[in-house]
Amino acid sequence: MNTVELEKWLESEEGQQWAEGYKSPLIAKRDELLAEVKNANGRFSELEQRFNSTESELKAERDFISRQVVDKELKYQLEKAGCFDFVIPQVMQHLKDNYVITVAANGQNREAAGVIKKEDGTVQAATLTDILEHWIKLDEAKQVIKNGNTGGGAPGSTTHSNSHPNGLRGLSSQQIAAMSETEFNTRCQQEITSKGTL
Repeated sequence: MNTVELEKWLESEEGQQWAEGYKSPLIAKRDELLAEVKNANGRFSELEQRFNSTESELKAERDFISRQVVDKELKYQLEKAGCFDFVIPQVMQHLKDNYVITVAANGQNREAAGVIKKEDGTVQAATLTDILEHWIKLDEAKQVIKNGNTGGGAPGSTTHSNSHPNGLRGLSSQQIAAMSETEFNTRCQQEITSKGTL
């Protein structure tokens, strides 16, 4: 059978029946593969949802650990150093941002740690105690420490300075507590660089 005869035969009823019989298994296999792909996509979607859910749970757990390890200890140390209660939330955020305080793993323990920027622009790893000892010597700390409680030692020393007993000059505790982080930092910087003493 040559090509012309084959084409004519395929157009005949017998040829069409043969072609349909030949295509049927291929179509069935195609449908089977499509079904498997659909099921695989469904399983992938389910796994993706479970992964996202797990990620959310892990993030919530990390946030909880951070609050327990960082916030709790930082608040305690600031209170111990004599920081005014009404500015502690702003000071905590200021320290966490400027010293990049996060939770660090030390074996099975989780500890608050960050970095201290040196004058040459480099940074060094630091514990929370190191960070507080560094910060409490800065002029900005004098604005929010009772009676200028910023001695050269660890937080909690009682060396007196000229800090205003009410914190930032001319502002009530309610006004300071209502400040945003940016406003608070700006006002502290203005107090530090202004002439005269607080």
